Amino acid sequence: MILWITELRSKLAIPATLAELGIEESALSDIVALALLDAEHQTNPVSMDAAGFMQICQNAFAGTIKSDQ
Repeated sequence: MILWITELRSKLAIPATLAELGIEESALSDIVALALLDAEHQTNPVSMDAAGFMQICQNAFAGTIKSDQ
């Protein structure tokens, strides 16, 4: 499934990373702070703290794909 999504993203010329979207790495901490303020994250099936959100943001910035499959 991940391969299909990455191929589709490539065909549609959709940026693959936050960096490709023009987001500065220095903005990641601001994104994490906003995510923590969003009450909706309380309903995630996995509990998330600042470190967890930062890992997701760093992965999205670098284009790192983590798969448990």
